[in-house]
Amino acid sequence: MGFTEWFERIFSAKEDPLPRFADVVVAVGFALSRDGTKCSTATLGIARRALSEWDKLLDAMLVLQGRGYKRDMPTTEARAMREAIGFYSPRIILEEISYDTKMNAVEFARLAKERGWKTAVVVAQQWHARRVRLAYRRALRDAGIDCEVRVIKAWAPYGGTSKWFLNWAPWFWLWDTLSLGYFKLKGWI
Repeated sequence: MGFTEWFERIFSAKEDPLPRFADVVVAVGFALSRDGTKCSTATLGIARRALSEWDKLLDAMLVLQGRGYKRDMPTTEARAMREAIGFYSPRIILEEISYDTKMNAVEFARLAKERGWKTAVVVAQQWHARRVRLAYRRALRDAGIDCEVRVIKAWAPYGGTSKWFLNWAPWFWLWDTLSLGYFKLKGWI
C-alpha cells in the first residue's frame, strides 16, 4: 500500500453501513475526461461501484448524477456513466441538471420527494464522501423529506479529469477540505 492509499484509509471519512434494502442507489458524478467525451477515472470508479451495489438490491432505482461544471462539454457526467457501464434500464434515471455538490444534493432531494424514496445508498469519491454525506442530509432535511442516506466510497483512482487540481491526491484533499469549510460558512451543511 502506497502513501496515498494509506493516507486515504486513515484520514478520509468512514463509510456508512449498507442497509439491507434501499429504494435507490445514486452515483455522484465527479468530472469528465479532459476532452469531455467520457468519464474521468474517478467518475468511472463511482459508476462501477454504484452498479455493483445496485445489482445487490432488488427493485432499486439507479440515479446517475451530474451535468458537469462546464456547459460546453460534449456529454454530461450522467450520460458518460451510463455509456461506461453499458447498461440501459427503465430503472436508471439520468439527472443532468446538477453541476456541483450542492446542486447534486438539491436535485436528489427533489427526486426523493417526487418518488417517495425512504432509503438511499449514495456512492461518492473517497475524499468527496464526507461533503456529499453532509450536503445530501442537509438538502433532505431542508426540504422536509424523511429519507435515510448512506454514503459509501468508490475508492476511485485519481487522474484524467477536466479539472487539473483533482488529478493528484494531495491537491484533491486540499480542495475538498477547503470546500467543506466553504459549505459550512454558506450554511449548506
